[in-house]
Amino acid sequence: MNSVIIMKRLINKYKKFIRFIFVGGFNTLTSYVIYYALLFFFPYFISYSVAFFLGIIVSYYLNTILVFKSYFSLKKFLSFPFVYLAQYLLNMFFLYILVEKMHYNIKLAPIVGIIVTMPFTYLLSKFVLQDKFNMNKQ
Repeated sequence: MNSVIIMKRLINKYKKFIRFIFVGGFNTLTSYVIYYALLFFFPYFISYSVAFFLGIIVSYYLNTILVFKSYFSLKKFLSFPFVYLAQYLLNMFFLYILVEKMHYNIKLAPIVGIIVTMPFTYLLSKFVLQDKFNMNKQ
């Protein structure tokens, strides 16, 4: 089979996940810039927490509109932070291990956690944000 056709099929099959990666990349970059700026004033765990909280709001908005093409609702808005609470706890665990135990650079450690938790976050985001009648579609 032609490699172009294969590539088109893969993109079509995983288009939501691909959009999730791009939206997540933008959100991660925004959150990282906030985190890095806050490091001048606060310890890494406070800087990360503030940046993470602001990232939740941006992520809800962008994922609802661009990834899952869904509608805004109070229920989804109030449920969405639980997705990121799970990611936050996992990332804080990775931050602790990387920074305190492995003496990894505090400016780079959050990126490792985000990469590791990305598939988990996608699945939870899909469950919360995607319209229930549209759940079977990729």
